[in-house]
Amino acid sequence: MAKVKSTTNKQSGITIADLISCIGFILFALLIGFGMHYQTGGAKPGASVVLAIVLAALTFAILRFMIHAKQAKDSMKWRIAQWTGLGVYILLAIASASVAMHFPAICAGKQPLQTAGKEDVQNLRNLIATYQENMGDDLLSTKTAVEYAFQRGVGDSLRTWLDNKHINNATELNEWHAERGETYLDQDAAIAAFNERLNEFEASIDAWSWLGVPRTANELQQCANEIEDHLTYRTNEDAALPRIAQSGSGRYDIVGYYKDIRSYSAPTIHFQNAIMSFSGFSGGALLWCVLAHLLILFVFIVTPGSRTVRNTGHLADDGGIILDY
Repeated sequence: MAKVKSTTNKQSGITIADLISCIGFILFALLIGFGMHYQTGGAKPGASVVLAIVLAALTFAILRFMIHAKQAKDSMKWRIAQWTGLGVYILLAIASASVAMHFPAICAGKQPLQTAGKEDVQNLRNLIATYQENMGDDLLSTKTAVEYAFQRGVGDSLRTWLDNKHINNATELNEWHAERGETYLDQDAAIAAFNERLNEFEASIDAWSWLGVPRTANELQQCANEIEDHLTYRTNEDAALPRIAQSGSGRYDIVGYYKDIRSYSAPTIHFQNAIMSFSGFSGGALLWCVLAHLLILFVFIVTPGSRTVRNTGHLADDGGIILDY
């Protein structure tokens, strides 16, 4: 009588099939975690981790039930339980497929997403550049109008504005203009920081780090909102810059404010939404998903049923199967 051990021999209590299944669980958890991370646009990393753990644990529980049913005393009840468990597993795999396939599908079709991200970054740069150009023009126009007013007459509302700014002559006007130019443009630390962040976002989009891209998408949207708030604040602070014109009396007076004709609404950011709603089908993504489940189910496939053990051999001391013939 010859004795041959099956491929399910255990090493220190762990079979090769167990190791293969473990690899499948790791792959499945990574696909779910990264998929959820991208579908939420990097806004809920904690929820992505929790979902990956919960689905992996649920899958493990179903797998253990299937193996238990397969090895239980041979009866119609346990065979039905075994196939029912497999059906539940398949339903879970199908239900989670959209999440599991999302990440590899994005990796395969990242080019249009990178383009959208770079366009968002450039649009924000253009918004800042528009503000700087307008602010420079508005400062110069205000300064020029006040110079004319000093020569031809200052109206009441303009006089009040000049008193509030402590501007009484051309020298003080030049000092005010230089100071505001530095504050609003040349030495605006917030704008410098925004430009630096935009450079970092663009570099991250180019590099396409698996973990970094969703975070970049989320932070890019936040940065857009912060830029809008800052530019709006700058436009409206100091009672805003006055629009000055000559009145019927010949004197120069305030006829309005530049804040009433300037608007700095952030452009729509498409990058985060493009990542979250990406629906491009990828055969490679499907293969990764199928591979994960085949690896998980490998231990179930090679586990002998109770009928197989009773008819063809007996359990070895180490948990493997001894085949007698």
